[in-house]
Amino acid sequence: MATATASGTFKIGGDLEVTRLGFGAMRITGEGIWGPPKDHDAAIAVLKRLPELGVDLIDTAESYGPYISEELIHEALWSGGGYGDTTVATKSGLTRTGPDDWPVLGRPEFLRQGCEMSLRRLGLDVIPLFQLHRIDAKVPREEQFGVLKELQDEGKVRHLGLSEVSVEEAKEGARMIVLNRLAVIQDEIGSLDKVRQIVALNGFVNSDPDFHGHPQVINGASELLVEIFGERGKHSRTALGAAALPLNVAVEINLVVEVEA
Repeated sequence: MATATASGTFKIGGDLEVTRLGFGAMRITGEGIWGPPKDHDAAIAVLKRLPELGVDLIDTAESYGPYISEELIHEALWSGGGYGDTTVATKSGLTRTGPDDWPVLGRPEFLRQGCEMSLRRLGLDVIPLFQLHRIDAKVPREEQFGVLKELQDEGKVRHLGLSEVSVEEAKEGARMIVLNRLAVIQDEIGSLDKVRQIVALNGFVNSDPDFHGHPQVINGASELLVEIFGERGKHSRTALGAAALPLNVAVEINLVVEVEA
């Protein structure tokens, strides 16, 4: 029997390896993504089946239900303090006022609350991947990105992501992703002063076939590396479009870095 492992793997943030074929947990809730599912036991059975099929990545959000999707995932798969080999990614940035209604809300206090409550519902100490569901045009982007970085620095979030953004938002998001990657590198080597050279940056942008702004988006990441490292931050670069990226993220960035032995 074919399983999700046949789809291959990719690494979130360069260090969290998961299958490319994951499970989107939006529609295990009620009609209009509101309230509990009509058949609770069937929803639990679907979730329990995922590890048997080789699916080790589940994408959910606090707004699915709201809260119901996360609660069902915990009920079905949490065991012994976690989810075993399964990675659960979640999102904040949308509130709910009824079925099929999704107001955007990106105030920092709401995003922080979303993270804290998702940690509680999922029974986790650290969320492997926490994504901004939408960027709120009424709230400065630096405030939204800033609180996500704070949550990561506090150890509540391992990796950060964005979902469905414009070119300028994606450019800002690319900068945030670079900061995420550098945080991982710093954890590995102790200090970014040990970075001799940023050798290469490979950027992928989730886009339609007729979109040609990939270099503009990835420029955000390249420029930041030069700002941080100066001459050591100058690198070769690719900027490619993709019909789809894992978890439907807007941008994915891989770095090749030379460090001191």
